[in-house]
Amino acid sequence: MKKIEYFWNRLYYGIFCCHKDTQIIIHKITTFLFGLFITNDNRKRVYREHQNSVIRSLTDKRFSTTSMISDIEMIALTALFFWGTANCLTRIFPCLFLGSLNELIFIIISAIPCLCLNYYLLWRKDKYLKYFESFEQDSKKNKEWMLISVICCISILAFFIMSFYIIES
Repeated sequence: MKKIEYFWNRLYYGIFCCHKDTQIIIHKITTFLFGLFITNDNRKRVYREHQNSVIRSLTDKRFSTTSMISDIEMIALTALFFWGTANCLTRIFPCLFLGSLNELIFIIISAIPCLCLNYYLLWRKDKYLKYFESFEQDSKKNKEWMLISVICCISILAFFIMSFYIIES
């Protein structure tokens, strides 16, 4: 179970770093574009002074848009994996077909395991913050895990799409 927890937190950290870098790039581009339209030198200086605090608040590990987007993506990945697995199991065991359920009931049935899994592996007692601290010390592997996270996201999405093909065949 510890290895699964480690992998899930590594995946989460890779997704967080991808979004953090994206947020910083977007902020720098908008700052540059906004700076083109500011003519007053005093306003430009004040705007540049606040740039570091804006980046810090955008990329905070606990409360920021980056952490919210990463949380939503982890829940979505879990849900896509769950739905893909349910589709594959439907092919093996036709009695498990969930398509006859009401859409709201299906979403509730699938949301409970997804939220529980993420809660116990990531958010309970702020485990992810402890893992983040240890991952930040090993900066060599961070770029590799960002790439692994992107590959995992793409492969889970591909698995979900292929599960529909499995149902149809």
